[in-house]
Amino acid sequence: MVVSRFRGLDRVECGIILLDLYCLGVKNAAYTQLSVMEYDFDFLKRVSRGYKLDKIQPCCARKLIEGAVDYAKWLGFSPHADYKKASRVFGGISAEDCTETFTYGKDGKPFYIQGPYETEEQARKITQMLELKCGSKNFHFLMALGNNPKANEEFLADEAED
Repeated sequence: MVVSRFRGLDRVECGIILLDLYCLGVKNAAYTQLSVMEYDFDFLKRVSRGYKLDKIQPCCARKLIEGAVDYAKWLGFSPHADYKKASRVFGGISAEDCTETFTYGKDGKPFYIQGPYETEEQARKITQMLELKCGSKNFHFLMALGNNPKANEEFLADEAED
């Protein structure tokens, strides 16, 4: 999610937040300031990586993000270290103004999906935390099959054929 605030005619502040609504909350975060020209012509293309970006009301963006942070904290996970800095773009935006309802977890339970940069040890610690907080049958997870991306692709291809 990118939350942008235009400051005057020439400056944009952006909080970039990688959200995991199923389990971990804010997995990564960054804050940057750009000129309006950089923002319009380069930044959005790099951030979207060719995907269409959907717009959301700022109050709903804040409510969605803060809800994910609260859900993750309830599970025992803290937001990324740069979240506080990235969230400075929320100044003056009230989450209470959003009438939308957001759901966290999947099918009523936390669902951890191991990210491509999370080690087996990190993934094991996350599932252990979930087991402590939720019990062994009260969360779902999807983990890689080791450090061999080709083996993982082959496994997924075999599963798709079944």
